[in-house]
Amino acid sequence: MSWAPVRLRPVTLDDAAFLHRLANEPVLMEILGEEPSSLATWQGAIAAWLEDPDEQDFIVVSDRPRGWIGINGLASDDRVAWIKMLVLEPAAWGRGYASAALRDRLGWLAAQGYRSVRLWTDAANLRAQACYLRNGFAVETDVAPRAGGGRLSQRLRMGRPLGTGAP
Repeated sequence: MSWAPVRLRPVTLDDAAFLHRLANEPVLMEILGEEPSSLATWQGAIAAWLEDPDEQDFIVVSDRPRGWIGINGLASDDRVAWIKMLVLEPAAWGRGYASAALRDRLGWLAAQGYRSVRLWTDAANLRAQACYLRNGFAVETDVAPRAGGGRLSQRLRMGRPLGTGAP
């Protein structure tokens, strides 16, 4: 399979409509255990992210916007960053876009001196777990409950070290 090149660009207020559509995709709401959200909610969230020195958010772009990766913990003294979200539209699944976005941000974090990166993912989201495992993450803790979308889901904390040679 031939994959389109992927690049990341910072989220702007102009991305609110895309993120709103992405977040309200029924299959994604089911996987993530989320409820429908409004465009105004996304506009407000982006405005807050842009003012937060602890966070950076990026749109995953190939021939057009395909997804979003958000990272926080950037202002932490322990130099441990957290991937708060990595989500792609379903039409982009299986094309290597998530791995490309991860590799890009892992390299950037390592170059900035972060010592590790962590994330939480639903225990039932095997597609996401497989992607993270392929990119050097390991399960650090077993399940922790999370309520969302009217259901209780089990979460895994995954992490990986960064440093010379990352990703």
